[in-house]
Amino acid sequence: MARHVGSTVEPTARERRTRPRPLLRGSGREHGPDIDVLFDVLAARRRRIVLDYLRDREGERVSVESLADRVAGWEVELYDPASVSTESIEIDLVHGHLPKLEQAGLVDFDGQRVRYRGDDRVERFLDLSRREGPFP
Repeated sequence: MARHVGSTVEPTARERRTRPRPLLRGSGREHGPDIDVLFDVLAARRRRIVLDYLRDREGERVSVESLADRVAGWEVELYDPASVSTESIEIDLVHGHLPKLEQAGLVDFDGQRVRYRGDDRVERFLDLSRREGPFP
């Protein structure tokens, strides 16, 4: 139970521990995916590439096929071009990465098209990772 100190109400230690807090400094955001979920989602380069590409589309619904083409284009620059297959990337997106991003609340995905929902914490992370190199 909060206690009164002068003219202000101070939360108890338990209330301070359990109330929602901004997940990344300066976000001003108190709700959304848990920070561990965000780090898990952002740990995979392919998911970072997907999020970076989708945020540039400003809410546009993008086909999985065009998304896989874009991811393949970036991966050709990162890895041996002979090892990059758009078809395998599309399968990986549909069955792994996009459902995980949807579960985290970062995209809307209907099995064929995907749209970035927007999250300022993710965008700050992507901006930061872009400063470190050409790919998120």
